Amino acid sequence: MIYLSSDFVHLHVHSSYSFLDGYCKPHDLIQQVKKLGMHAIAVTDHNHIGGTYEIQQECEANDIKFIPGLETYWTMDTHELMKPVEERHKDAARKALEAGKITEEQADAIIHNKKKIKGIKKIREAIKPFEYNMKGFHMILLAMNQTGWHNLVKLQSEAADKNTYNGRFYVDDELLRKYNEGLIMTTACIASRTAYLINCFKFKEAEEQMLKWYDIFKDRMYLEVQPLPIQRQIIVNKIYVSWSQKYHIPLIATNDVHYLTEADHDDHDTLLCMGMKNKYKDTKDRLRYDNEFWLRTRKEMEQAFKKQIYTDSSLEPEEDKILTEAYQKAMDNTLVIEKRIADHFKLSSDVNLLPKIDFLDTHGMSHKEYLRWISYKALYKYAFDQKMDDETLHTYEKRLHYELTVVFKRNFEDYMLIVRDYSTWAIQHGVNVGPGRGSACGSLLLYLIGITRNIDPIKYNLLFERFLTVDRHGYPDIDLDFSNKNRYKVVQHLEDMYGKEKVCHIGTYTQEGVKSGLKDVARVFRISFQESNEISKKIDEISDNASIPPQPSFSDFDKLKESPSEFEREQWKEFDKLEKKYSKLFDLARKFEGCKRNFGIHASAYLAMPIPISDVFPTRRDSKTGVTVTLYPGTTIEELGGVKFDLLGLKSLDIISDTLKNINEDFKINDLYEVADITDQNVYSMLSNADSDCVFQFESGLFKNMLRKIQPRSIEDLSAITALGWPGIGRG
Repeated sequence: MIYLSSDFVHLHVHSSYSFLDGYCKPHDLIQQVKKLGMHAIAVTDHNHIGGTYEIQQECEANDIKFIPGLETYWTMDTHELMKPVEERHKDAARKALEAGKITEEQADAIIHNKKKIKGIKKIREAIKPFEYNMKGFHMILLAMNQTGWHNLVKLQSEAADKNTYNGRFYVDDELLRKYNEGLIMTTACIASRTAYLINCFKFKEAEEQMLKWYDIFKDRMYLEVQPLPIQRQIIVNKIYVSWSQKYHIPLIATNDVHYLTEADHDDHDTLLCMGMKNKYKDTKDRLRYDNEFWLRTRKEMEQAFKKQIYTDSSLEPEEDKILTEAYQKAMDNTLVIEKRIADHFKLSSDVNLLPKIDFLDTHGMSHKEYLRWISYKALYKYAFDQKMDDETLHTYEKRLHYELTVVFKRNFEDYMLIVRDYSTWAIQHGVNVGPGRGSACGSLLLYLIGITRNIDPIKYNLLFERFLTVDRHGYPDIDLDFSNKNRYKVVQHLEDMYGKEKVCHIGTYTQEGVKSGLKDVARVFRISFQESNEISKKIDEISDNASIPPQPSFSDFDKLKESPSEFEREQWKEFDKLEKKYSKLFDLARKFEGCKRNFGIHASAYLAMPIPISDVFPTRRDSKTGVTVTLYPGTTIEELGGVKFDLLGLKSLDIISDTLKNINEDFKINDLYEVADITDQNVYSMLSNADSDCVFQFESGLFKNMLRKIQPRSIEDLSAITALGWPGIGRG
């Protein structure tokens, strides 16, 4: 029988969201799937489902069925795993004593941590076989339907919150029983628990473990065979085939894909090396993959299984036939699984994800009415204090009416009231709050209700439309600065208002760029730090001389070649000269551009929701800070209906707070904005002399040079300098 590529579905695939172990960037991966004529694919990144949305978007754009999955790490008992090291050693000593491998005196030495006792090293060696196996064994989980996707998110989030060890999260059978509904489980690669036991010749124990999983998943469990032509895989496959016949548990065939084509193997090896500390391309004892893990066609899978069968010289003709038929069936079963899986997964929620503000006392008014009432009340107080004439007041009334109309059409009144709540709370509880920044300062409404301060947008002719329009997509950006030392209090307030499980940090990803890619590649090829630093400095020089954004891509430099500016074309020549000198480095860095390197935490972005975050979005616990972070970045969160709140920590506000404390014995100043004089020429003289250390946005060398040249004498001059310098001259 002749099979087509469409007669096979890859169900074990690692994208670049497996970080520097996966060399399949989402766009490139789906294009290759399409090129091969395949109609579906599962992506099962290591310990991570953060790439789900991006990959789903690529699949939908190319009419490819997407199957969300995860390669998780399984352990016998997460409770044992999370015990302190000392406790695990004590448990091992007790087991070793019970087995007669150590004496009571020796066990006592471990239990009571007697480090200086004679022969302590030998005792520790003796108890090693009895220590809990900290190895994380691989397991594949695939979402079958919406319930399955929900459980995959809950499982990832709960495990990452409670069961994290050495940067990985772990699941055990207890957690699988809790969240298995709607999930298909497969035994993964030779790094699975059953494969490990088989290759330790613990066949009975392996079979018992397999049956425990079968008890959890029933007809949603599959035994995974792979065509690796190595003895360990051959043994595992033969055992799995025998179990399949004995217990009628179906087989599936996978290739544990880590790169797209056979030709990508060496590039993937370089990428793999980049992810290892103190390892180089020529290091002999580092992790390496055989060239077997690309996105094979059905025909290539058949050929690989044949090669594996021929590798096994112990096979009898009848066994050969049994295995050949079993592997064909295993490949057919990938189509069976694909048909069991829903055609589409909703990654967002039907619930409006803006937090509820029922705690506000609106005096019986609707939120629209309440926002209108407090804003007009503030306007008339402001008009009275400023002694506005009727004509001026009419201008303000007209502007406020217009802004409220836009806000109400977009149903943003709750959002405005939420921001007002935590900004007002911060001021009332001694947290220094900045006057506001960015486009939000163009809103009279925000100024009147106290979100922005001391910046009258009409007085300074600021445009509301930069902040919000009727047709703008998503919620507006309201960036607020808080004292860096006390910002945590504002976050705690949000947690108190909405619940800890409903507030968390928003995650980011670091990825290979121009400079980072070149440095990483240079390191693995043993190019000195000094030389790679010189390459980086040269790129910075070219970037500063041309119209290049702060975090450039290779395409930004390539565009200089066709620039109408002769000067910029000269900069491209400098870049081209550098690239030709280090052609191998640049070639690889270009290939790796965009590959994910690691998790990060957004400096200021927080997510707050009316329901637990892990009901919708996968989360993790940051290993360094202990805070909960979304696996999705802010852009994805917003596209899926989440609302981002920007709470920036600003050290300049700490300096201001400390200064006020020091002078308050003589000057009773509670609020800097009460006494701030933006016409004070002494301040402008100071700035004109570039005496601007610790002055936010004016402390860098670039801004100091502009202050000296421009000699500002008004707030308008400072605004112009900020506009010129941020994000950089010629970079707007």
